[in-house]
Amino acid sequence: MKEAFQAEKEISIIEILKALLSKILYLILALIIGAAAGGVFGYMTSKDIVYYGTTIQFYVNPIPKTEAAEGESIYATYGSYSTNVMKNMTNLLESEIFSEVVLDEMMAIESDGSAKLNRGDVMRDENKKVMYDTDGNVMYSGIEYTESKRTEKYDIYTPRKSDGKVVYKEGYSSTNLGSILQEDGEDRYDAYGDPMYEGVVYDYIQGVREIVEYTIVKNGETPVYKAGYDGKPLTPAISGLPTKKYKDASKKELDATYKGWIKTIAGCTSFSFKYDANIAESFFTVKMSLNRDVNGGKGEATVGKIKDQIMISVPEFVKSNMPKPSGYVGTNCFTTDLTTAIGPTNQEDAKTEAIKMAVVFGAIALIVAVVIVIALYMSDKRLRDVEIITKTFNLPVLGVIPAIDEKALKKGDNEDNGKGGKV
Repeated sequence: MKEAFQAEKEISIIEILKALLSKILYLILALIIGAAAGGVFGYMTSKDIVYYGTTIQFYVNPIPKTEAAEGESIYATYGSYSTNVMKNMTNLLESEIFSEVVLDEMMAIESDGSAKLNRGDVMRDENKKVMYDTDGNVMYSGIEYTESKRTEKYDIYTPRKSDGKVVYKEGYSSTNLGSILQEDGEDRYDAYGDPMYEGVVYDYIQGVREIVEYTIVKNGETPVYKAGYDGKPLTPAISGLPTKKYKDASKKELDATYKGWIKTIAGCTSFSFKYDANIAESFFTVKMSLNRDVNGGKGEATVGKIKDQIMISVPEFVKSNMPKPSGYVGTNCFTTDLTTAIGPTNQEDAKTEAIKMAVVFGAIALIVAVVIVIALYMSDKRLRDVEIITKTFNLPVLGVIPAIDEKALKKGDNEDNGKGGKV
């Protein structure tokens, strides 16, 4: 009979559900308390974590052999890079290779580990492009240059149009353009940057442009500096930067602090671009975000200096490393006006963290409450069902004493006999 009793005490899923439903108010209360505790915990642990940053946008596209005529928009349709090319470039910009370039500039250190000299700011033209001297070196405001000018002729081919439609040679149409015209084994392009086809009629003019050349002034092998620029080592952009690049200069072993800063710069920047099909837009965006506790609590000032350097280093890096498509001579890359000031970047993080912790803690509290209710139900050895008693002891049940609700009993005491009488 004991074995039969134990067998009959196995609880079914339905009984468990009944037990849980009977304690539903306690379960809801546990859920609310857990969620409230989690929300408070999440908010309190994240409200003081502040990140500062900004967003910078850059324009980038290939430069065709035939440049835009004077006065023509720099945003003329020259063509766009493919998504693979842009992905490769953004991956490079997010790598520690580019972070090293940025850090070296901020530390005023050359690639060989020597300090940069006081050469002034990088010179830029009216289109914000970095200027280069005749030897291909970056020009600086503190160095003397001799200026010379010369003129250069260049060809401009424009598709002839009639009533707004392209004029085709006899036997050719928009579906039968013929072969792409070539020069020196490379495709030729018209004034709009589009390939030229043998079946299209082109108007030809020869343009003349003025070329300005700058040659650095030297005293022997030493550059001549303007007043106020003495060629001495620069002071690093911000305090807290590493004082040296190499732990051992002879072995080119990087200093530990220097390596840590490379990771900081790489970690606070992310590059992205939009694309349609396999053609990328001519803009990519840099998002920056850095904890304010970085660099001894100078995170806001630090990310500001990193931003200033990135605005200089990105165009130079892109121009030097972007592949040159056939028919193009280089890459345009410069910042646009769509930049934002340094400010908090995680205003919603405390709220998001509070919600997340409320969900987690509430779920845990509910699970614990469910386990407790089931455990208490299973530990209760009382027999409450007539059928279970009959099957367990194989004895008939002669009578059942009903459960009396004390509230109903008290209520019945206050009613007159005409409405049911007393129990």
